[in-house]
Amino acid sequence: MKKVIPVIIIFLALFMILPAIADAAWRVALKNGGEFITSHYWSDDGEILLYSRGCVIGIELHSVKTIEKTKSTPRLHAVAPAADSVPTTANQEDVAIEKMETKLAEKGAATKEEEFDIVACQAKMETLKKDLNTTLTIIRQATMENDTVAKQRATEENRRISKEMYLLTDHVKENNDGQLPAGWWDGIGREESQT
Repeated sequence: MKKVIPVIIIFLALFMILPAIADAAWRVALKNGGEFITSHYWSDDGEILLYSRGCVIGIELHSVKTIEKTKSTPRLHAVAPAADSVPTTANQEDVAIEKMETKLAEKGAATKEEEFDIVACQAKMETLKKDLNTTLTIIRQATMENDTVAKQRATEENRRISKEMYLLTDHVKENNDGQLPAGWWDGIGREESQT
């Protein structure tokens, strides 16, 4: 009896592992260089859906390069593409920020002889505050209405405005002996009507 129990346990373990070993896998290669290996995939509404790591992942059909049957078992991780080959909004935002910084640097070099106009900077900051408050209102309304598209657009606009505000703040500090005017940050977060 003592010899039979280990044999039964080994047999059951092998029986339970067999489906994981014998099941065919699919390699989903993406156009950006990434890939997923999954045991199951299907197509629905212009997306390829695949099962990975205990959840379902959706990939737009136009971003899939090929789907091939493989003999390997599914991996527990996805192969990520090279960082420079993936276009992201963050990269686009960085480019926009660099352009703004060079623009400010060029203006700063050209206007070094000219007097720094803090009143114009304060007026620009007030405009940015109003724009920021408007986007915050849109985000709040979109959240209450479960409008993810409007929320995402407003959030992106909010980030762009915030970055512009910080660039302007740095510009004022550089030209005003490291000091900001009184009330520089006042008025952010107030409700603004959408116009």
